[in-house]
Amino acid sequence: FGYQVLGFGGGDRAVPQFTVASGGNATHTDGDYKIHAFTGPGSFVVSQAGNLPDFPGDPLAGPSSVSYLVVAGGTGGAVGGGGGGGFRTSYPSPAGNNPISAASFPVTVGGENSDSVFNGVTSTSGGSGQHYGGPSSQTASPGGAGGGGGASSVPAGRDGGSGNTPPTSPPQGKDGGRSGNNSQIVGGGGGGGGPSGQVGENSPGSRGGNGGNGQPLATAFFGPNAPSYGVPGPSSGRWFSGGGGGSYHQGNIDGGTGGAGGGGRGTRLGPSNPLPAQAGTANTGGGGGASTGPGGAGGSGLVVIKY
Repeated sequence: FGYQVLGFGGGDRAVPQFTVASGGNATHTDGDYKIHAFTGPGSFVVSQAGNLPDFPGDPLAGPSSVSYLVVAGGTGGAVGGGGGGGFRTSYPSPAGNNPISAASFPVTVGGENSDSVFNGVTSTSGGSGQHYGGPSSQTASPGGAGGGGGASSVPAGRDGGSGNTPPTSPPQGKDGGRSGNNSQIVGGGGGGGGPSGQVGENSPGSRGGNGGNGQPLATAFFGPNAPSYGVPGPSSGRWFSGGGGGSYHQGNIDGGTGGAGGGGRGTRLGPSNPLPAQAGTANTGGGGGASTGPGGAGGSGLVVIKY
């Protein structure tokens, strides 16, 4: 192969090599690829980095870079639904967009209302939904995806929080929905995460707003032997970062549904068949469903590394 000679007379020779690494809560292979999944914090430890740049075209060398999925934790609901966690991935772009070396890389997997981080890529937690109260009450928060607006003494209701905050390209999430008017205790839905996620639904006044659908990722990223990361959704792939549904607190009317990607349903407090707020699904970054009492908790995030 004409291997590169290193040193000055020492006879040392570099040879083509693939990346060798460890770490994560689960690892599996997909053909020539290896996948590390982190459902909690840890370290991605690279003992040997691929050296394909030194041996272009050599089938015995691999790239010194990885592909990634970084999903932040969703946020719990208030009267407005909790926003889905920010969703960022390099897939389906080819490897080469996140360089690595022989070193230990800390991995942060966000719990409720916490960011996820890997090697310079940060996904921001979802924004919190707005609480019930007057014009000076807490507003819906910005985040990876924005929280839903809550009922207040404002005739037109209150806006949801802004998504994609801080901004990334592609966007990591969408805005939360607007609450109903001041005669109703209703909340807007939390925004969904990801560049093709949905804005949280504005409350139509007759119920809480539905959470915005989150982001699907093709199952090919995880490979055929992977555990079931994410959740099924309205189309193919595995879904993440759904927004939480807004609440409705008058009569036997449902709160908003959770968005596809692990978002929780908003509460219903009618005298018959009450329904509590649902939590976002763990390791999807789903936002929690809304309630005037304790809302559903946000779902934790996920980091997956593939090389």
